[in-house]
Amino acid sequence: MSMILSRLLPVLVFSVMAMPAFAQGAGSGSEADIVLAREEYIYERPTYQKFSQLYWALNKLDIKDDADIDDFMKINECSIFQEHNADQFEWRAIRESTRQYIKDNVKFFPTRFEIVQPLYLSEYDFERGQYMIWEPYQIKGSKLFEVRGAIGAEDECIGDPRKKGGIKRVYPDTVVAELSRPLTITGLEMSPDQAKILSDMKAMLAGSDGASASGQALYQTREVYLVMRVKFFSWAGDKIGKDQISRARVLGALEGLEIYADRLREYPLYSEEFRQRSSNDMARKALLEHIEKRRQRMEGNGDGN
Repeated sequence: MSMILSRLLPVLVFSVMAMPAFAQGAGSGSEADIVLAREEYIYERPTYQKFSQLYWALNKLDIKDDADIDDFMKINECSIFQEHNADQFEWRAIRESTRQYIKDNVKFFPTRFEIVQPLYLSEYDFERGQYMIWEPYQIKGSKLFEVRGAIGAEDECIGDPRKKGGIKRVYPDTVVAELSRPLTITGLEMSPDQAKILSDMKAMLAGSDGASASGQALYQTREVYLVMRVKFFSWAGDKIGKDQISRARVLGALEGLEIYADRLREYPLYSEEFRQRSSNDMARKALLEHIEKRRQRMEGNGDGN
């Protein structure tokens, strides 16, 4: 595999115009604790714990509300909550320590996250010179995507998300991000020779299943991985869906993305930075204008929906 990839990676060119409509958090457990650093910034992999800190950073919660403090402990320090919550005197002291901790550290809580979404390749288009993304996974001018934070099996304090007044009503485990600009990803630009190398690599990894597959079954063996690096700026209210699950709506900006040939990200295919180093960059200005327009619409409607 390494020999094939060494021929492929230096020559791949990726055509990107957009951003996915849906994305999912990457991994769980120890894998979810891994972070991706770019220059001075760290992009967290989405977990419920990290999202609980994000909400404080975006001023979603009330520092004076004991329930918000207690739920923060349930999410981040379940064992301490279980051990001491029954003693009201002990717990009062722990609660106040937690409240002070949040005040002192909220400026360090994460607002940048990496979000992983698998994409599947279909057929090579000789006229366009592109390996096309399979139609159901194409991303066409979308501003919205949804990501769920990974929750460890050991997190016993979190409870039922559908329970009225439950912890996930205030601290949703799912974020719906609204980006400042629509993006589109429909194909990977490459030569026929490069596409053949990539196809052979995927067939080799699929083994006997890939050798006899065709149509949709074949496309499912051609998985690549999109990694988006997003900066969240503002909480725009919560929304409860038809499934009765609460989702936090946040405004954000895409600061960079990568495409990898493999889940472990050992073989990068493409990378692009969108973040400007200048404090007066146009992308930030456009985002702030977008936030202000949304706030005006929300005020005009009289609610956050």
